[in-house]
Amino acid sequence: SYLVGKHRNSNFILLLSGDRCQAGADKGAIEMKLPTKKTTAAIDVARLRVTMHGPPKIGKTTTLSKIDDMLIIATEGGHDHISGYIQPVDSWTKFLEVAKAISKKDHEFKTIAIDTIDNLVQFCREHVLAANKATHESDLPFGKGWSLVDGEFKRVFSKLTNMGLGVWFISHTIEKEVENYLGKKYTKKIPSLPDKVTLFIRQRRNLL
Repeated sequence: SYLVGKHRNSNFILLLSGDRCQAGADKGAIEMKLPTKKTTAAIDVARLRVTMHGPPKIGKTTTLSKIDDMLIIATEGGHDHISGYIQPVDSWTKFLEVAKAISKKDHEFKTIAIDTIDNLVQFCREHVLAANKATHESDLPFGKGWSLVDGEFKRVFSKLTNMGLGVWFISHTIEKEVENYLGKKYTKKIPSLPDKVTLFIRQRRNLL
């Protein structure tokens, strides 16, 4: 069978016959050749986006300190016993300053870790609510409070995860009862993050 069409630049003919597919143009038919070799994935471990979660004091930060060229953005205390590149952050404004410094790329870091992302989400929330003279997202009408917090977090982290650096999101673990497709309930260990943040990070991470 033949399917004849016209492109704005030239006439073309697409021939479909059994398991054959050829494309032709005015200057002669060109046979389509499919790949014969599998491509090799180019993975730079230092530039992976990873979510790490676990109970307190299990050694998450100690593990991070063993990774070369990693900047640990510490949003909570308890890093005094760790030997590494530690950058304390106690507010969203301070984090924005650190993110700006990272974006200039006049450093040797290949990976950054947010330890913990839980606290940073809270910093973002407090910053947005204060800027809008609110104490809770529900104080702003029509869901505007939730939207503003969500938008600010995504705005910053969309840029951060596109700088060509590895990003590790460190979180605490909580247990949540879930139900599978058979209706059977079981306990699942998940990061202690809001659902929207969890989804946003999940869409960008390589490993959990």
